[in-house]
Amino acid sequence: MNDPHLQIFNGHLYLIIGEEPTATVSAIGWATLYTPKALGFSEVDGLTAYTATCDGSKVTLHKVYDVPANTGVVLFSNTAGTYTIPLAASSATERGDLQGSATSPTAYNAYDGYTLYVLATYKKSEKDFVQFRPVISGSIDAFKAYLKLSATDNARSMNVVIADADGIAGIQTDGQDTDNAIFNLQGQRVSATGRGIYIVNGKKVVRRVQ
Repeated sequence: MNDPHLQIFNGHLYLIIGEEPTATVSAIGWATLYTPKALGFSEVDGLTAYTATCDGSKVTLHKVYDVPANTGVVLFSNTAGTYTIPLAASSATERGDLQGSATSPTAYNAYDGYTLYVLATYKKSEKDFVQFRPVISGSIDAFKAYLKLSATDNARSMNVVIADADGIAGIQTDGQDTDNAIFNLQGQRVSATGRGIYIVNGKKVVRRVQ
């Protein structure tokens, strides 16, 4: 989240009450946002917001026009840029399963017995694919949304589908993410490995090249 109205106080980020936040979407078209304030998306041209629910290894996106405070959303736009999102007086929209923090980054291992998943994209055959992938190091920035799932589920990835796909057809999965798929620590799928740390079948692997 790139917001000129964010301030740092005592080492923590805070959103100034009454100011409209902004969200930046890259050329890939996808981003996540965790908001501590109720927001309205219906008047934001070119930006679509979704809440998300989990079922097994599938994440279903639900298009929404407003969300209550303390809600995580997935954002999509065909045009990269920074979008100002108006505050809403209130919202009765279901929050879904996305979580986040509006004060500080969340460590990947912040919750015992749980794995955190973040939105990730990768390219294959000149197409972009979107999934939620486990975070195995570092932290998740404040104002970014994530899924918090029981570690016993041990899902290698969470495929994404849209409940009502009117207006968007670009999200897809390639159906080949289950066995021996290799990803770097940024959640990008790679076809070969050099020296470094990779994710193979949902596990961290250190490759040393002689």
